Amino acid sequence: MVTDVAGADSTDARFEFPGRHLDGTFVEGSGNARLEANTAQRRTGEHAGRRRAFAGEGNVSLFEPGFRFSREAPGTPAVAMVVTRVVHSASAPEVLYGARGGSARDRYTNRFDCVPVATPWRPARVTPRPRALAPQSAVVTAPANSSEEIYTDEIGRVRVQFHWQRDEASPQWNGSSGLGCTSCWVRVQQPWAAAGWGAVFIPRVGMEVVVQFLDGDPDRPVVSGCVYNGATELPVDLPAQRTQSVLRTRSSPDSDGYNELRFEDLTDHEEVYLRAQRDLREHVRHDHKRRVDRDEHSGVGRDSTTAIKRDRSLSVDGAEDHVVKKNRSRETGGNDLTQVTGNRSVVVHKANSEHANETHRFTADEGATVEVGGGSGSSVQMIPDEMQVVVPKALGVAVGDDGMKVTVDPDNVVWEVPKKFTLKVGDTSIEVTTDKITLKTGAGAKVVLDGDKISVSTGGNVEVKGSQVKVNG
Repeated sequence: MVTDVAGADSTDARFEFPGRHLDGTFVEGSGNARLEANTAQRRTGEHAGRRRAFAGEGNVSLFEPGFRFSREAPGTPAVAMVVTRVVHSASAPEVLYGARGGSARDRYTNRFDCVPVATPWRPARVTPRPRALAPQSAVVTAPANSSEEIYTDEIGRVRVQFHWQRDEASPQWNGSSGLGCTSCWVRVQQPWAAAGWGAVFIPRVGMEVVVQFLDGDPDRPVVSGCVYNGATELPVDLPAQRTQSVLRTRSSPDSDGYNELRFEDLTDHEEVYLRAQRDLREHVRHDHKRRVDRDEHSGVGRDSTTAIKRDRSLSVDGAEDHVVKKNRSRETGGNDLTQVTGNRSVVVHKANSEHANETHRFTADEGATVEVGGGSGSSVQMIPDEMQVVVPKALGVAVGDDGMKVTVDPDNVVWEVPKKFTLKVGDTSIEVTTDKITLKTGAGAKVVLDGDKISVSTGGNVEVKGSQVKVNG
């Protein structure tokens, strides 16, 4: 006899917690999706088996789990069944009491459970799953033949060794013969974790970490953080530096260098300190604003380069000093304007030169002085209606290589010209050539000294005076 024992449990929807979902994002068609789908099918089969279960009694001794038979009932089609559970009962009174008693049919009976063959069936889960309800401490490991200080995979997982495992003194494992006493890959909890952005801090080999288990499942460990111990030195001296909060890394491999971001919160000594062991790069996609309420100091050990694609302005309310100990060059593609409200001085200890491809204009509204040799040397002084040239010894003026030359010293003035010299005052002039001197007045008098001849012509009188006047003719 077979009886339906499904009762009222006929719903198809089942919800279980915890679901033991796999790590990562559920993507249709992925390996994770297929594995979770298989798990769901097994759970559905388990519940379907109970929902469509039948129980029966009989005396067929061949029954065993997996045995198939046909269930027939009047007025209904035969249904192929499979046995899922059998309890056998047998009696032999002649063995116990030495006498034959009861019929042979009653000597063996069984009770069994079965389901239709067409129903997916899974046995009930009756063995409790191990639970890990408290965090545990572990040490990050690496293969024994690896020199890596940071041992991780492509998604930032690490391997760890718990202190209760063998060889706990060594944070390494035998990579050639298998995992040994180390764990599987363990995910690491991060402050942020997203698709291509977030935070990444990988625990390094030898660090002590805290391992927690999702839903208390030992098969789902997660590193939730790192802890200091007696073997690891803190980056600050406690309790003396208890007001400091520090993020310090360590250069790898095999280096004492480090990058650091430190916050000092001691009253009246607050500070934010940033250190880069090698390079420091900033990338600002839009504006960059910086404000310093007091002093600013900047030191560059080698070269400094600044490239500005557009305009630059600098405003200094107080004084500004520039010291260049070697060469300095400046190039302006357009105009260059310098405005000085007060005085301006330029001191050149060696030569000074200026060159203008076109015109060069110098303007002084009140006066200008050019000095050479200090106060006792030569000078040119100019005011709007007067100009004075002072030389201590001699003054020379020359035009061209073989042209006019004028030399002036305290006792003499020498004026040399290669062809002709003319001095004019109104209509009166003196003209000197290589062999002749001509003197003209505006009234018409003229004296010519030509070689060894002298001629005098005038429309008026000619007067010659002297202690003696001789006329040869």
